[in-house]
Amino acid sequence: MREMKRERWSRIRCTVLTVPAAASLLLWALVAVLVVRSYWRADHVWIHSGNQWSEWSSAQGRFFLRVWMILPEKLSPFAFDKDWSWVSDSPPARFVQNMRRQRQQYGIDPWAFLGFQAARGDPTPSPRGQVWLRFAEGPLWPILVALAVLPACWLWRRRFWSREQQHRATRMALATTSIPVAVPAVLLVLLFINFRFLGPREKPLSGRTSHPSVPLACDPNHPVVKIMTYNIRLGGAYRGGWRFEKPQRVAERLEEIGALIRQQNPDLVFLQEVVIESGPGSLNQVRVLAEKTGMHAWAFGQCINDGLPFYRLIEGNALLSRGPREPLTNQKMAGDKGFYQIGYADQSTLWCKARIGGQGLLLASVHLTPYNMDETGLSQVQELLDFAGDQPAILAGDFNSEPNEPEIRRIVEAERFAAKLDGPFTISSYHPRAVIDHIFVPKDWQLLEHRVIQTGLSDHLPVVSTYRVPFVAESRPYVRREN
Repeated sequence: MREMKRERWSRIRCTVLTVPAAASLLLWALVAVLVVRSYWRADHVWIHSGNQWSEWSSAQGRFFLRVWMILPEKLSPFAFDKDWSWVSDSPPARFVQNMRRQRQQYGIDPWAFLGFQAARGDPTPSPRGQVWLRFAEGPLWPILVALAVLPACWLWRRRFWSREQQHRATRMALATTSIPVAVPAVLLVLLFINFRFLGPREKPLSGRTSHPSVPLACDPNHPVVKIMTYNIRLGGAYRGGWRFEKPQRVAERLEEIGALIRQQNPDLVFLQEVVIESGPGSLNQVRVLAEKTGMHAWAFGQCINDGLPFYRLIEGNALLSRGPREPLTNQKMAGDKGFYQIGYADQSTLWCKARIGGQGLLLASVHLTPYNMDETGLSQVQELLDFAGDQPAILAGDFNSEPNEPEIRRIVEAERFAAKLDGPFTISSYHPRAVIDHIFVPKDWQLLEHRVIQTGLSDHLPVVSTYRVPFVAESRPYVRREN
């Protein structure tokens, strides 16, 4: 009996020591990965303007690596991310000089404020937006050092165990460390399957509602078309992380957005950041809004498909129309992302075709990469122009570029489009300060009215433009296809 009790206590001691020791070894392996990732992340900049966020990684961002080297002890991987604002319009070299000068003159901690206006040296926010550097900090290195004692004790004690106990302890250590590794591996496989095979990708989704097709209002020879573009910010369906809003609250928000659109009575509505799936029991926002606004047809093109096959977010661009339209493609744009990059948009443009003014017209619902600094936006604009070619087209949506920025200038320089570029601000809804939502139409269209609607249903404000369209008689009939 005494031998049995001794053997049982020996197994208990073996288990008590082996499990935390294995967990400590796994933790230290994670430390090695995160320390390397911390230095890699120094090349990444988070850009913030209004409520729009994007990550930029380029050669121009590497100056942040030098900033990190000032206080390397801050690079603890076990802590929260903290945001520090950079509001300088200076180039990186000038930025670092400003930071050092302010530190010498005023004793300002470079981690307290990492940027200053080049002209005056004061931290007044720039109208171009704010840039935020993400880094990790925390005092947990002593805890990690303490945890290193456990594997050392386990290896020392293991020498005095019998061969059977050593084998048992090894199997237990492998099981303890393999489970935390196996779970992320399975999740990564599911993320890849969902991203690569289960989303709409380049194929647009489309459908018709219960409402009949309505012809455009027109005078004797010139049709009049009212166009609306609106970034609805996911219709309130996303709460951050892996959390989604309750379907009932999303339905209430869609009711308000639908009433707003219905009040403007547009013929074409270009939507961005619209969701067709956001967790279990979610709503197809495109179909719901098309029905609530009295539209005849709708189409959707995917930009984001993140998550697991049974719990995911699918977001993209959409087009609602009172008349018939033909979905063409969901054009993939420059700046592709990997399946593991959760939360990043794989930017695409939804293309459809409709007949307005007696001619076939391309319709593009656009959402360009937000506030990029590596010319991704310029590449995307060129892809839009190349796709449209010499055909008349409407390009409407969230261009994430102001009228004086290269992306918009490139479209204007093509001399095929007209737009109201000096209109009211469109972002943000609670503090309007920039115009980044635009409607580009064929150059020969006549602008009758241009308005920006004041509402707090999204961080963007909806834009509505009314045009008189020159009628073009064609002998060849336009063949309509409905999906």
